[in-house]
Amino acid sequence: MGPVRGTKKRRKTEKTHDNNNGSGSASGSSEKEGLVDWWDELSKKINGLQKAPPMISRKTFEYICSLVKDDIAKKSSHFSFSNGKPVSLTDQVAVALRRLGSGDSFVTIGDSFGLSHSTVSQVTWRFVESMEERGLHHLQWPSTQEEMNSIKSTNFAIMEKD
Repeated sequence: MGPVRGTKKRRKTEKTHDNNNGSGSASGSSEKEGLVDWWDELSKKINGLQKAPPMISRKTFEYICSLVKDDIAKKSSHFSFSNGKPVSLTDQVAVALRRLGSGDSFVTIGDSFGLSHSTVSQVTWRFVESMEERGLHHLQWPSTQEEMNSIKSTNFAIMEKD
């Protein structure tokens, strides 16, 4: 008598399930250490190939994630990296911040994160839409020309240091 139909499928599911459980801890290290490594790796991706200090603090990054979490989770399209792993909320926020902060092309950002240019475009667009709704109270346009000139001179001074 042959094998029962569907047995192989269940075994694959169980193996996948076991692998997911094992990936929660980073080689037996503490959870806090894993989070620090996670942030270091992500901040390198956000900054790109530059050897500069992070453009954004971890606390600010986590706050931005909390602002857009509901919208991004609600509109999930099952984005995935080129290796097939799903793109998490933090990865989506990092991709969008890198795109908006650097102005690099979708292809350049996609190559550095392991995503297609189309995914970078969609993730960035969804992030911007969510921030328009949830984070608009943090954005303020200068009210006077003097205030605008002051901001410009500060930004130019920062750019000249690099």
